[in-house]
Amino acid sequence: MTWRVFAAAAAALCVMAPRIAQACPSCAGREDGGVGRIVLLGLMIVLPFFIAYIVYRVIRFADAQANRIERVP
Repeated sequence: MTWRVFAAAAAALCVMAPRIAQACPSCAGREDGGVGRIVLLGLMIVLPFFIAYIVYRVIRFADAQANRIERVP
């Protein structure tokens, strides 16, 4: 049963993805973006790097915690 729910949710996401992309002012190609459009585009470019940095820090923190636990007699 859960597999069918997951498949239905994935199918719905695939169908709605083009509409979500068109909702983005940068992707829709609107002329009246101004500075906000440039800022939004910059944030969309930087966001994956920020998320990767946060994940990297969390993994390093977890590794340091695991090493501390192993060294305690």
